[in-house]
Amino acid sequence: MSFGHRVVAIVWPAFLSAAALEGLVFTVIEPSSLRWFGGPAIDWSPISIYSVTFLILWGCVAAAGAMTTLLLREEVETRSP
Repeated sequence: MSFGHRVVAIVWPAFLSAAALEGLVFTVIEPSSLRWFGGPAIDWSPISIYSVTFLILWGCVAAAGAMTTLLLREEVETRSP
């Protein structure tokens, strides 16, 4: 499998997972009620909050997928004669 295929195999499922997670998170949380670690309210537009949250979730899920792929790849390489 080429490098490009590996990247797409990690990033595309991460994109779909991040979309589902964001839907779940913002079903429960109202963006206008968010605060900076208990301090002042986040003074961003709701679309900005949705976008930044999506990118953070996408990055986290993609990192988890990349680590899994890396661990599985090394396991396969050590088994090969």
